[in-house]
Amino acid sequence: MTKLKNLFFFLSLYITLIEPSIVLATDRSIFPSSRMGGGTRGECASRLIIHVVPLENIYSPDKNNLLALYLGKTKDAKPLSINFNDLNTNEQYEKILFDPMDESLLIFKIPKQSNNVLWNTQFNCAETEYNNSFDFISNNSSPVSTLITFVNNKENHKYQKFISQAYKKCGSRVSNLEIKSLMNLDDNIINELSKSISVVCL
Repeated sequence: MTKLKNLFFFLSLYITLIEPSIVLATDRSIFPSSRMGGGTRGECASRLIIHVVPLENIYSPDKNNLLALYLGKTKDAKPLSINFNDLNTNEQYEKILFDPMDESLLIFKIPKQSNNVLWNTQFNCAETEYNNSFDFISNNSSPVSTLITFVNNKENHKYQKFISQAYKKCGSRVSNLEIKSLMNLDDNIINELSKSISVVCL
C-alpha cells in the first residue's frame, strides 16, 4: 500500500511539473498541484491556506530564504504543521510547528537547501471534537504543497520582492488588495480575506 501511495505522489508531481496547465486550471486544485487549500467540510479543514507563490506553484526564495503564507479566518485556530521533503532522498528535510494563530500573513525563514524540496502546510485538526456524523472528515486537513527549487525568473522575483517588503512590516498590516494584485486572486477568494491582514514573522 505504501508503494502505491508513493507511486501516486510522484506521478502527480511529475504531471504538475511537466504540464501544469492540466492540473492548475484553478487555485482550488487538489494536492499536490495547488498553492491554495481549504474549502472541505469541517471548521478546521475548511480554513483557507494560501502559499504566497506563483500560480505555477514552483518557487525559489531569495538570499534570505523567506517564505510566506496566508492563514484564513477561523473561530477555532489549530496548530500549524509545515514540512519540507527532500525530493532527491525522499526524506524529511525540515519540520516546523507553529502555535495556533488568527488570520495573518505568516513569514518565516527556512535553512538553505541543496536539493529541490516539497513544501507541505496543513493544520493539525486532530483535536477536533466529534460533534456530529460529519466531523470525522475534518480530523485531518489536506496539505497545501509547493515545489521549492532554484529556478528564478521575473514572476518569481515579484514574489520575492513582495515577501521581502512585507517582512519589513512585521507586526504591522498589509492590504488584501496587495495580495490580490500580486497573486491574481479572484473576487470570491478576496472576499474571504479581511481588508487588512496582520503580518506575523517567526
